Amino acid sequence: MTALKVLKLPPERPNTHPLFNTYDNSKPLILNLPSLLYALAWVRLLITYPGDLKMLLPAIIIFGAQIGYIGPLAYSYSLNYPINNPAVIIDKLRSDLLAKWV
Repeated sequence: MTALKVLKLPPERPNTHPLFNTYDNSKPLILNLPSLLYALAWVRLLITYPGDLKMLLPAIIIFGAQIGYIGPLAYSYSLNYPINNPAVIIDKLRSDLLAKWV
């Protein structure tokens, strides 16, 4: 009898819910994709991942990414880790490594 390893999923990251459109499904499908990104494989890999990434990434692969911004100038405050405090980033990376999320 083999034991099944139960994986603990990482917490949902804030970038899995973008506040803007990442793809346009009214555009034609990208049929001759010169990439090794296979949408169905990513669907299978991300099926249990929290957030919208499991739907966003395959759609970006199929329709292409919308890059850039068209609209009014706006101020956006990010709650990401401060890059001017390396200790915060090092501690977070260390904890993610210990949890085998990286």
